[in-house]
Amino acid sequence: MLTGSGASITIGRIAGAPVRVGPGSILVAAYIAFTLGSGWQGDASSFAVAAGAIATALGFMASIVAHEAGHTVAAKRAGISTSEIRLSLLGGVAALEQGAPDPNTEMKVAAAGPGTNLVIGALVLGGAFGLRSLGVDSTITMRALTWIGGVNIVLGLLNLVPGLPLDGGRVLTGFLWRRRQNRAAAVATTAKVGKVLGYAALAFAAYEFIVLQSVFGIYTAFIGWVLMRGADAELAHAQLSDRVMGRTVEEVTRFQPPMTEELTNTATARALLPSPQRERWAIVRDEDGVARGVADIAAISRAADLDGTDPVLGVMLPIDQSRAAFLHEPLDEVLRRGVIPPFVVIDPSWRPIGLVTSLDAPPMAMPTETPVGPEDR
Repeated sequence: MLTGSGASITIGRIAGAPVRVGPGSILVAAYIAFTLGSGWQGDASSFAVAAGAIATALGFMASIVAHEAGHTVAAKRAGISTSEIRLSLLGGVAALEQGAPDPNTEMKVAAAGPGTNLVIGALVLGGAFGLRSLGVDSTITMRALTWIGGVNIVLGLLNLVPGLPLDGGRVLTGFLWRRRQNRAAAVATTAKVGKVLGYAALAFAAYEFIVLQSVFGIYTAFIGWVLMRGADAELAHAQLSDRVMGRTVEEVTRFQPPMTEELTNTATARALLPSPQRERWAIVRDEDGVARGVADIAAISRAADLDGTDPVLGVMLPIDQSRAAFLHEPLDEVLRRGVIPPFVVIDPSWRPIGLVTSLDAPPMAMPTETPVGPEDR
């Protein structure tokens, strides 16, 4: 069943993870279908060419899904859940809810995606060869199978290039991690390779613009930029994880932070909360005392200026597993599952204990007229 999710369409689930197709991936598929159809004109009837081109474009999208499904299934076998598989303009991503706990898992999960493409490519090309041997002479069918098989081989090999954020970079990261016993140092090496790849893509984009006079250079340049940004992000995250190694959430928790209730209107909340100059964030909870989110006090103040009658619920960042942690959890595990400040420190009943706004030791709690909701008034 198709369902909508923001600007994407959910087309199903793989290993429990929803598969969402964004508008960018649909544009890519349409471009592929148009380009192939234009090149195949004259090989068969117009209907056969159109049908073959559309089927090939859909096969390309299925290949991207299969790649991410490989990651998802391998991660699930290692005990790692995937929140979603999303297809976009740049391909696809399997959003794992936590990082690999050890080098071997890092390598297995990373290699599963390109490995899936290589297997599919070999099977499809083998199928095309078999059909040709049996006397099947449909030009469009052969073209479609050869194109899909070749694209899968290319996808598999390109993703195995050993530089972050590509899968090959994660495989190399796992290998170096196992040898050096230091993941941050391994990531530093593979991130540098990833940046070199980004610069290479930018250079090729310039070649496409100047020599080939192709507007497709814009896309290549964008890919280069994404590679460079991705490599920087991977390095920053690895360095952060290394910095918090051996520390717990308790060490960076700010106790007695400002709190308010989700149904309190913004005018009342602003009157009772500290000023934005004194405090940045406040915990938002429901009438039963269960943590519901965090709110930027400055955002509450701006909303109060506009109307003041809307509830704090409208400006808060809702919490789930990505905005909450337990007091005695290791910080590196919290970061590995994607939690970033600000996040709420909770007890097993999801009642707030404190707030983490940075990974440095928190300042001493300042006296404050912290509200907890209407019952205080």
